[in-house]
Amino acid sequence: MTLRCIIVDDEPLGRQVIEEYLGHHNDVEIIASLGDPTIALQSIDEEKPDLLFLDIQMPELTGFDLLKSLQHRPVTIFSTAYDHYAIQAFDENAVDYLLKPFDQERFDKALEKARQAATEAQSDPRMDQLLNYLEQKTTAPLHRIAVRKDDHLRLIRTEDVLWFEALEDYVKIHTAEGGYLISQRMGEMANRLDSGRFVRIHRSIIVNLDAVKEVHPWSSGRFLLILSDKTELETSKSGAKLIRDMML
Repeated sequence: MTLRCIIVDDEPLGRQVIEEYLGHHNDVEIIASLGDPTIALQSIDEEKPDLLFLDIQMPELTGFDLLKSLQHRPVTIFSTAYDHYAIQAFDENAVDYLLKPFDQERFDKALEKARQAATEAQSDPRMDQLLNYLEQKTTAPLHRIAVRKDDHLRLIRTEDVLWFEALEDYVKIHTAEGGYLISQRMGEMANRLDSGRFVRIHRSIIVNLDAVKEVHPWSSGRFLLILSDKTELETSKSGAKLIRDMML
């Protein structure tokens, strides 16, 4: 069985190393080697590779964000320079990884695990759990969010988001240009946002403080927020306290 693979790494050297190591394996075909994660999103969903080599720390989109945005999720080998807590998480969840710098021997071991998973057409059901765990450990705030619009992907800057709305297992992103729905839980989103700019004013609402133009006293110690697009949002009591501490 020939495995069709795509390599995604913003560093040319990172892609070159993987390409060189794959040269020793005749059963793997490289169909794309990409440095731009936004282009990679489209390519992966169109080409539907069996195997994905994915860097974690990339500009625009992290490897985590890319993987969660895919409609087609192939067997994945991460390449990472993450600290040991992340490596331990990979081990505990039986997910393949390559800790940079890695040699041919370590590469071959990871490839063999991925080859077996691809042959059995199995995906690890714990992948989402792992991604959520690592996202919570990521200290850098989220700056861009990939959303689908018609037949293409769009990157939304978090600073352009007015507010986030929880809709069961989805989050609706509200901007001045319109709304976008993504598959993510509100708690996960809250963990990734800049806490100095975004406040969870209600169980189902996160607001961008820069978008708040007016704050009005409301019933039972709550506030009514008026945003720049005239949207009215009511806080909870705990949300009102956060607004009071951060804005008033």
